[in-house]
Amino acid sequence: MSDQDGDMVPTPAAKLDSRWEGSAAVIASLVGLLALLVAGYTAWIQRQQVRAQVWPYVELGESDSLPTDVVGGETHGGLLVAFNKGVGPAILQSVVVKVNGKAQRNWEQVFKSLGIDPAPNFSMSSLNHSVLSPGERLDFMTIVGADEWTRFKSRLGKEIVVSACYCSTLGECWTSSVGFYMKRQWGQSVESCSRFTREEQFRD
Repeated sequence: MSDQDGDMVPTPAAKLDSRWEGSAAVIASLVGLLALLVAGYTAWIQRQQVRAQVWPYVELGESDSLPTDVVGGETHGGLLVAFNKGVGPAILQSVVVKVNGKAQRNWEQVFKSLGIDPAPNFSMSSLNHSVLSPGERLDFMTIVGADEWTRFKSRLGKEIVVSACYCSTLGECWTSSVGFYMKRQWGQSVESCSRFTREEQFRD
């Protein structure tokens, strides 16, 4: 069909086709957006599942007995312990030990600041930059001798703070602390372990 000047006039069928094409384009866009949202949600669910599978949970604490002590028997000392109760490995990125609020460089400096001479009854294992597997326990500082341990532990409750920052294999990080009249703080989420400066780092 054409008008008097020869121009074609769209027929009703042509107009219907044009509207259908526009509607189809809108529907296709909505379907694509929905598919994108579903893919994003699926990826989020999968990440949450992976997070749950690699989640570490480190507790710091103390024990009033040595591994060689007989249960129910006489104690011969005590120790500081880190225990990963999570389901994934805990990557210990940094450890800080403070005495009266001042960061210490090593255990020898800790004992010196406390006025305690632990030799030769003291031993240690490196906690800083170590990796704790799920269920793994690390006795990172041991004092042999009930009296020596009692003296140290009494200061742990008053003057000493031991803090560790650890991360999962996905790079999510938490802190764990014990000491200084404080409740044990485990699993405190942080953006990263850079909150502990290099000068504060404990060189155990």
